[in-house]
Amino acid sequence: MWAVGINITSSILLETPASLGGYGFSAKAVGFIYLTPIVAVTLGELFGHYFNDYLAARYIRSHGGIFRPEARLPTNYIAAAFMIPGLIIVGQALQLHLHYAAIVMGWGMYVFGVMIASVAVTAYALDCYPQGSGEVSAFVNFARVGGGFAVGYFQQPWGAKQGYAVSFGIQAAIVAGAVGMLTVLYLCGERMRKGGRQLRFKGVA
Repeated sequence: MWAVGINITSSILLETPASLGGYGFSAKAVGFIYLTPIVAVTLGELFGHYFNDYLAARYIRSHGGIFRPEARLPTNYIAAAFMIPGLIIVGQALQLHLHYAAIVMGWGMYVFGVMIASVAVTAYALDCYPQGSGEVSAFVNFARVGGGFAVGYFQQPWGAKQGYAVSFGIQAAIVAGAVGMLTVLYLCGERMRKGGRQLRFKGVA
């Protein structure tokens, strides 16, 4: 979700003339900077894929062949270690007009963390409800697209009004809060599923 906000804010400020508080980059230079999320997505997808499988296999070995979907969730702590500082770095870079390398670094860290978290959360949801994989995937993608669509309407005005250090700092705090919610799921997720109503999916006996 916040990656869309970085896209919007960075593209505007990077092409804004330096005399007006921007970086004065050409469209071509901005295009090269946009290689950052491409590289970060690729690395995050590769790391998330193999690390999640490693984590699940390690959990099974250490628990006598038993697997719980919650074993997927600790990966999000690694993701948060990149996402939270990444957002803070981007906010400080835009606020204080730091070197564009700071934007690239923060942006790359955040997107790398997002991909790690996306793999972990999606795998967790599918492990919890394997018989409803279509519905689970639809819900996850709806939340992702809805959040990404909405942020475009308030990201730039928010940063311009309160400052980018504040707006991106709040976004980092929201990520930290989400990790706290995942901690609750890690500790209580199995009990919550057992205590909830049995889900029924069309086409599944």
